[in-house]
Amino acid sequence: MDQDARQVRWLLAVAIILCALMIGYNVLFVPQVTLTAVVKTDLSSAAQAAVPSAPDDVSQPEGYEPEPVEQTALVNLNTADAEELETLPGIGPATAQKIIAYRESVGAFQSTEELMQVGGIGEKTFEKLKELVTVEAAE
Repeated sequence: MDQDARQVRWLLAVAIILCALMIGYNVLFVPQVTLTAVVKTDLSSAAQAAVPSAPDDVSQPEGYEPEPVEQTALVNLNTADAEELETLPGIGPATAQKIIAYRESVGAFQSTEELMQVGGIGEKTFEKLKELVTVEAAE
């Protein structure tokens, strides 16, 4: 029995030493963690009015001319896909789809001026596009 009691004492001593080592390590080597308080508050209407918001209508200053984008090759209205059409100034995804739908329903474009028949393309937009597009026959 004396042997069993001795083993229990050694086991308890080793456990106490290991616990002391872990506590010492945490005290000496683990950095302190500071907790920050999160405070939720309701903003009154006066305080909300003081918060600046983005303007609804953003316009360019007078006399501003965007730099023209150099286009190396003309875009063929009869073969271009939506991605190619979107590289043109003033043509977004919706207008590109309208051009393709027009081409599929009416047939190949016969002239660049026919582009003005597509919804959303007026004279101003056409003036920007006329030097960038062509209507070569589809192969």
